[in-house]
Amino acid sequence: GSEKTGLPRKILERSNYLVTIPTVPSCPSMNLAQAAAICCYELSKLRGDTPSIVGKIDGQIGFRQRQELIKQAVNMFYRVGYMNHLPTGQKTKLLWNLFNQWGLRHRHAALIHGLIRQINLRFSKY
Repeated sequence: GSEKTGLPRKILERSNYLVTIPTVPSCPSMNLAQAAAICCYELSKLRGDTPSIVGKIDGQIGFRQRQELIKQAVNMFYRVGYMNHLPTGQKTKLLWNLFNQWGLRHRHAALIHGLIRQINLRFSKY
């Protein structure tokens, strides 16, 4: 995003991780190179002696897995008649925000996938 406005809300809502770097009011923004340097420095302090893979922290699910889970959940909402007063886009946005806050791990995502699959199977019989 630009230094004046930052990243668009659509990208922020679909991000796995958000980083905020405190600044002073007289200089409220920084360029990408400065921000990247600060993040790399802070990550190197946390790393210690063992290298880690950024983006796979504690087995959290990635963008595509979250996207598939949300797609299944929206389909389930439709089948069971839940929140039908909301447009699909709004339901999707609510679920993105919820799953981002949860920081879902692979085993938790598998549990939710299974639950949604069973609910969809039950309601497909009606």
